[in-house]
Amino acid sequence: MTVDLGGLHGLASAPLQILLMETQARVDLDGSASHFEHGVRLIRESAGLEMGSQLQIEFDPSYQQLVLHRLDVWRDGVRLDRLPTLKVDLLQRESQLEQQMLDGRVTASVVLADIRVGDRIEWSYTLHGDNPVFAGRFVDDDVLFSVRGPTAVARYRLLAPVDRVMTIQAANDRHEVHTSVKEGWRETLITRRNVPVMTFDPTVPRAYRLADFIHVSEFPDWAAVADWADREFAVAKTPSALVKKTVDELREPGMSDEALVLRLLVFVQRDIRYFGTEVGVSSHRPAPPDKVLQQRFGDCKDKVTLLSAMLAVAGIEATPVLVSTGLREAIRDQLPATPRAFDHVIVDVRLGERHFLLDATRSMQTGPLADRVVRGLGWGLPAKVGTTALVAIDPAHDDLRVEEEDTIRVGSFLEDPQFDVKLVMHGDTAEAFRSWRASMSDAEIARQLAAVWVEAYTGLSMDGNIQMQDIPDHNALDIRLHGQFHPYLELQNKSTLRADIALVNLINVLRLPDQSPRSKPLQLAQPGIYRHRVRHEFPESVFQKKSTLRFDETTKNLDFHLRGETEGLQSWVEGEIRIKSSTLAAEDWSAHREMLMRLWPKLKLNLSLSAFRKDGIDKVTAQLRQLEQKDAGTRAKGEPTSTKTQGKAHVGLIMTAAALAGGRLNPAQQADVLAEQAEMQEWLIESDAVKASLTQALQLNPALKAAYVLQARHAQLNGDADRAVEFATQAMRFESIRADLYSIRAAAHFMAGHPSQARDDYLEVMRLDAHETERGYAPLLWWLAHRRMGAPLGEALPVTMQKAAESSAWPWPVMRMLQGKISREQAEQAAKVDPDERRERLCELYFYVGEQALIQGDLAQARWAFERSMATGVTEYFEYRWSALRLKALAAKDRL
Repeated sequence: MTVDLGGLHGLASAPLQILLMETQARVDLDGSASHFEHGVRLIRESAGLEMGSQLQIEFDPSYQQLVLHRLDVWRDGVRLDRLPTLKVDLLQRESQLEQQMLDGRVTASVVLADIRVGDRIEWSYTLHGDNPVFAGRFVDDDVLFSVRGPTAVARYRLLAPVDRVMTIQAANDRHEVHTSVKEGWRETLITRRNVPVMTFDPTVPRAYRLADFIHVSEFPDWAAVADWADREFAVAKTPSALVKKTVDELREPGMSDEALVLRLLVFVQRDIRYFGTEVGVSSHRPAPPDKVLQQRFGDCKDKVTLLSAMLAVAGIEATPVLVSTGLREAIRDQLPATPRAFDHVIVDVRLGERHFLLDATRSMQTGPLADRVVRGLGWGLPAKVGTTALVAIDPAHDDLRVEEEDTIRVGSFLEDPQFDVKLVMHGDTAEAFRSWRASMSDAEIARQLAAVWVEAYTGLSMDGNIQMQDIPDHNALDIRLHGQFHPYLELQNKSTLRADIALVNLINVLRLPDQSPRSKPLQLAQPGIYRHRVRHEFPESVFQKKSTLRFDETTKNLDFHLRGETEGLQSWVEGEIRIKSSTLAAEDWSAHREMLMRLWPKLKLNLSLSAFRKDGIDKVTAQLRQLEQKDAGTRAKGEPTSTKTQGKAHVGLIMTAAALAGGRLNPAQQADVLAEQAEMQEWLIESDAVKASLTQALQLNPALKAAYVLQARHAQLNGDADRAVEFATQAMRFESIRADLYSIRAAAHFMAGHPSQARDDYLEVMRLDAHETERGYAPLLWWLAHRRMGAPLGEALPVTMQKAAESSAWPWPVMRMLQGKISREQAEQAAKVDPDERRERLCELYFYVGEQALIQGDLAQARWAFERSMATGVTEYFEYRWSALRLKALAAKDRL
């Protein structure tokens, strides 16, 4: 029959385009069935040659016959018949062999020679025969899309006698469906046009993809499917002598029914290895129990049949139950009644009023019968006459999946903390891990598991060892790992130690594929309960009072609970996530994402504790009170008070002293605090103390970059230019491109009377950090160095500085004064605009006035200006310190 290729003009561009993909299924009056396949491809680019020139046809030779009708290549409007010279290779690939399954299917492989860009390939063939396992009833499914390229027209045609009633399901929003009846035959046409290339998205639930499938079934309802399944599993109802003998060997005197069921289940799970031979009718028909016992292997249906037969010997009722491990809940709403809805079978065992849904293939299960019950498979169909509908299987959202407890032990604040992980996996999570363990070494498992925590915690290393053991009387696995932090506690604000807390187990459960909007549902983690607790143990009481943490979040898909407590020697925080549904609807995506944004901060927390001991806190409190009283007394007398920076330094020295005395800092942290202490001592011109602090810091950490920088600055501020350059050069070994190091070296050159080197270094400072130009101090000193080299007063600034120089912000009025554009008095007025910054700005201004006077040879003016700068008392500013150095030099000159 002809096919309208209308819509081809709107087909997406691609290296390979599918112009036509057509299946015609015919059910004849005698019950036989055949499938006619017709396709047309167009190779538009060289990238499509490989896929476009290969044709692969899968079929089951046990009941199907392949007949090739045509294979044409259309080139420049000319038909080239390739059928007479066609070479067909029959390949038995067994694509499911890794899953321990033989399906007997054969692939007829055709590789066409001499295929070129622009060729159109057309073929057709028929597969005669239908799987007899369905007892003469026709079932089928198909997809109207291609994974090779976009499809212009895809169609499924079903032709069957009118008295053979077929249920056909095809999503209305994706398929056009037309039905007609003529001369006793019913024809159904299902069409899709301009279908995008199909790509697999692992984040999309499998059930969502059902809408892309066409499903056909001649079974009128689930009762008919249950009757059919009952006949297929009937072989289990009449146990043989071999089955009886096996049960007798496994049964112990006085054994309860429950104990016997467990014994028989374990035998079938472990002694009968999983391997399926699904050729022909064996795709759905189980092997006889005797055969399974003799060959000691079978797939799910074979194992269930054997277990059911063994239970029948024991007088225990057992019913096979068909389930779908992929579709789960979706089979009830999205499929017609068809045996092909199911991909697995379990067994329902009745013990009085109790019943146990058991899986005979789960060889990695441990524990009692109650721990082996199957949950979370949505809906199942008991293979039993009288069944009229699917039955609900208990959900799994209350099943405990994973419990984790991480213990971080701080044996001594001067030593690296220990990290211990106790990970307990329950149920099928434990089974999956046991299977994983069977495929690799313990060392590799430890390495892969450790990566989870190493990624979450900075400074953590795991020792590579792992302990794993099953928990007696439970289907659970206990895993232990050990590691060590270096470092762990991070010092903040000189008085607080911070510890990271990562609930990595919960982070992995809630991990998102991306943040982009979704038009498709999202596959969430497996339903169930996930818990993670992190405990901290300290060698002394670090929490002065008890504090608690509580947070709860509930949505229709999950519940989240967070609890925590700190008191005395220890703290703990525990999170729990309960996944209630594994599928998130597309319309719920935005709300779900917003909820996760609220949860993420709760999964990576911080624990804070004081760097001071209790007596240290009391001492700090008293010292700060004394300092406040002293400042109040100074203000009352009308005397100059400390600047903000000096006040900060006084407070900081109290805090750093207490932190160092607290005994909770490791050597590297002590070195950091000593460097901070040295910087504040420098602000207060406590020169001997600065040297002592830096010496001690470098003894504790010889690689401490900050100490070298501070040494260089200290030497420069005290007029030791040679050592300032030496220390700055040493610091550059650690970080050669830091602008502040060049600034220190430039300042040393400037004060030592090396204007050329100073000018070059200040240019480098501004090149490395553009913000330094905007701040204005590097340009000021560059200009003074430039003037010392003989540049005229009226020379324009470089282009890179001109725009910033137009600013009214401080200190650019100083630059304009140095260039002779405004007077000193005008610069003084600019310095006094902000009362809070008046002293600091005047300190700066008078130093630059003094430098200008030196260049002009007016020593009296220079001395006056430097004295005015020091009179401000702003000891923390380099202009104050340099003014002192200039006055010292001028005094020495006067003595000469």
